[in-house]
Formats: sequence, C-alpha cells, structure tokens
Amino acid sequence: QAWNGSNLLGLVYKIVQQKYPPLPESYSPRLRELVGRMLAKQPEHRPSLDDILATPFVREFLTSQLAQSAPASMLAAPRQ
Repeated sequence: QAWNGSNLLGLVYKIVQQKYPPLPESYSPRLRELVGRMLAKQPEHRPSLDDILATPFVREFLTSQLAQSAPASMLAAPRQ
C-alpha cells in the first residue's frame, strides 16, 4: 500500500516523494489527465472543485447520473 507510513512525517514524505502508477488505459484520456492534475504535488497546480465541476465530461457524467436517479420533479426548471 503506497500510503502507509510508520508515523506522520514518514507518511508525508512518502506522499511527496512517490509517484502514483498511471491509470489503466481502460479509463478515458480526459479522466486520466484530470486525475493527474488532481494529484499534482504543488497545490497551486491542482484544479479547484469549481474547475473540476466545470470540466465538460464531468458535467455530462453528473447530468446523466442525476437524470437516471432523480425524480422528474427535481429536474424540472424552477417555477417563477
């Protein structure tokens, strides 16, 4: 297990020094690229939650999941 450490300092060192294995090719290039950005060692290079949610394929996925699981009344436009 990559993230086991005997103490907090050891754990932090392992996280900072180690590279993660690449995601399998079965995942889309867009997802692999997003995960790579999310795991950037420099916090300023990581996407914010807003950035992630604004990513077109993430929005498409979330919309499709909501459409499958939410009642139709929740998906209707709000009344004004």
